[in-house]
Amino acid sequence: MPRNLKLTQRGLILVACPLVLELILVASLSWLITEEENQASRLDRYRTILARASNVIELYYSSINCLTLYCVKKDPIIGAKYAALTTQITEELDDLMDAAQSDARQRLALAKVTVLLERGLKVLDEVRQEADTDGIRGIKMVALTIKSNKAGGQTMSAMHEFTRAVKDTERITPEGAEHLRNCLKICLAVAAAIAIGFIVISLFFYNGLTRRLGTLLDNTVRLTAGKSLNAPLGGGDEVGRLDNVFHEMATALEEASRKERAIVDNAVDVICTIDTEGNFIRVNPAVTAIFGYEPEALTGRPLRQMMSPSEHDKAQSHLEQLKESNASSSFEVRIERHDGKPADILWSAHWSQSDKCWFCVAHDISDRKEVEQLRQQFVSMVSHDLRTPLNSVQMFFDLLNDGAYGEVDNLLLSRSQLAETNIDRLIRLVNDLLDTEKIAAGRLTMNCRSVEVDTLVQSALNAVSGFALQQQVGLSGEPAELRVFVDPDRIVQVLVNLLGNAIKFSPPEGKVTVAAERIDDQVEIRVQDQCRGIPEAHKHLIFDKFEQVESEDSTVKGGAGLGLSISKAIIQAHGGTIGVTSKEGKGSTFWLRVAPG
Repeated sequence: MPRNLKLTQRGLILVACPLVLELILVASLSWLITEEENQASRLDRYRTILARASNVIELYYSSINCLTLYCVKKDPIIGAKYAALTTQITEELDDLMDAAQSDARQRLALAKVTVLLERGLKVLDEVRQEADTDGIRGIKMVALTIKSNKAGGQTMSAMHEFTRAVKDTERITPEGAEHLRNCLKICLAVAAAIAIGFIVISLFFYNGLTRRLGTLLDNTVRLTAGKSLNAPLGGGDEVGRLDNVFHEMATALEEASRKERAIVDNAVDVICTIDTEGNFIRVNPAVTAIFGYEPEALTGRPLRQMMSPSEHDKAQSHLEQLKESNASSSFEVRIERHDGKPADILWSAHWSQSDKCWFCVAHDISDRKEVEQLRQQFVSMVSHDLRTPLNSVQMFFDLLNDGAYGEVDNLLLSRSQLAETNIDRLIRLVNDLLDTEKIAAGRLTMNCRSVEVDTLVQSALNAVSGFALQQQVGLSGEPAELRVFVDPDRIVQVLVNLLGNAIKFSPPEGKVTVAAERIDDQVEIRVQDQCRGIPEAHKHLIFDKFEQVESEDSTVKGGAGLGLSISKAIIQAHGGTIGVTSKEGKGSTFWLRVAPG
């Protein structure tokens, strides 16, 4: 059977072919059996007619004998018996005539028999009539015997002709019956041969399918064990296509495994597997650069040998928690490299229930930790070693400008005021840097309470009034009579930043307006200006750190680009939102939304 046939097609052939042949055999057997039954029926009919014909001849001779005896004895009982015999002959002739209605030759032969019998019976009736009268009986009996025997012979010949006609019509031959029996035997033998043949074919198909499925099963075992697969089975049936897909899948898995090994082997982080005893099972080559061990030397080595007892307890605690929760997590643990130097490692681990081990990725964060420490030292330096001297210098210039050190000429006064402005700018920059550090470290705390919006707005306007006067920009605040639940100092800080930016970028004689209103379940505070506007491409960037609308703004207008970033962090810490709507050349409106008080 061709292998490019589908299993359903093969199965259909295995079912349809024997079914069709069996139907043909059944039809043939049915026809042969019907013919056998018809022949048996014809044979029974022939035998019945032959028996009736023999009975008629026998009755005729019996009537002759009975009449002869009657003529001798003149016994009425014998006469009655003779009459009954003649009547029975007539009835048998009628039955034969009914049986011969279907064939003209039979009717013609039977009509001849009937004529002869009627003629013979008529002679017998004449003899009986003469026997009932007086006369010479011996002569009459002789004449009767001669005449009756002659009529009986003719009747016998006609009856033989009738039976031959019946035999020919019914096709009663020994050869026909033998032929039918031989045909039945041949059909039965063919049926048996076909059954045996299809049993052999089915076994062949079953063995082939079993062998091919066994190859597929062996391929699954080989794939699991990492061995090469058997040769492709070929063929266009389902098993062949499945084997082809299986080989393609094995090739894809091998390629994926190769890529995975390449990734693991070339990864900069340590990728390892740790068993339940805390021993390394497998490690990638990156362990040499990070831990200082060769992969072979670290395999089978306990994790605790690379850590202090406290660090090992910490790591073991995290690993056990991951095992119980069946989740992934990260934790930091300090290890000791092969050369004895410490290293801060960020471990990302996942517990595999099926493999009973932890899959870990170890990332060296020693440099990051060092940078973090340097950053903290820098912030500490800025907070204490820079801001404190700046505050002292600012205080000196305040006293100088107020005349605490006597009168100074106009040139020195103008230079001191310029220096004071620069120092204010430096202090604001230091404060922004410290706020940025707090935000990054998550130490930005809020002391929220209910406060009037008008109070917040007025405090912010007072803080920037001097700067507005210097820039010749008008300020106004619309009464709101609303309350919000916020940290007042932080919200004022945000408003001062927004107002400062609006004043800084507004043209002379421009106007900056602060308004507030209730929008759904929040209170919105808006700062509207008449500045140049913000390009559409910069709207989503201005709240990022160190972002300026134009590159020269930091030098011409001043500022480091941290104010809006800090404002956004403060508003988000309140659970609110901040944004801007602007059109180039038509000013901008910065808004913030917080919870009502």
